[in-house]
Amino acid sequence: MLFNKRGVALITIIIWIIIIGATVIYAPRIYNWYVEQE
Repeated sequence: MLFNKRGVALITIIIWIIIIGATVIYAPRIYNWYVEQE
């Protein structure tokens, strides 16, 4: 039970790191693309 909760927490943290990392990497590109579209 404890291992299960710890595993779920670890997966959640990894997912958050991936989401935040992707946002930091892609936000400038998406912003530049949006500016060019205008």
